[in-house]
Amino acid sequence: MGWDYGVINQNGTQDYLISSTLTAGSTFTATLNWFVGRTWVGTDPFFGSISSTDDYFTKLRLELWNAVNGVATTEVAESSAQFINTQHFALTIPSTGQYLLRVAWDGERYDFVGNTSQTYGLAWAGQLLAVPEPSSIAMLGICLLGAGWYWGRRQEKQQGELAVEVTKDSEEATELL
Repeated sequence: MGWDYGVINQNGTQDYLISSTLTAGSTFTATLNWFVGRTWVGTDPFFGSISSTDDYFTKLRLELWNAVNGVATTEVAESSAQFINTQHFALTIPSTGQYLLRVAWDGERYDFVGNTSQTYGLAWAGQLLAVPEPSSIAMLGICLLGAGWYWGRRQEKQQGELAVEVTKDSEEATELL
């Protein structure tokens, strides 16, 4: 899971490498949202309504890519609606591996003020490949050592009891003779 409040420059891209491996067959979702550029002019004193001007409407694209060593290689999915300020996809991951999200500037519907950048919010979630933490492996090792020690002590105790029984039997046999 992750999120970002980012800025993209005109004709640019922003890449988000997903730090862990995504599992094949799991669901991955991502949502990108941004504001249409508006200037609030004021309030109409007679009607009490707020007035504004629409200054620009940037078109952004959301993409999911396979990645090798952090470099995008093959596009897996894309969301690119024409007249909306939200992109979203939910898909099944095709193969276990490394992926990255890309936010791309895809033009403008209109621009009356010479806009050259756009802020946005991005969020994503997916099932990561389970990799045991080093502390989990250490805990397993300690448990195995403890179990081995306990089993060894138990074996020694059982062998000692057998030796005592053999000794008692030998003494009784000697007395009978």
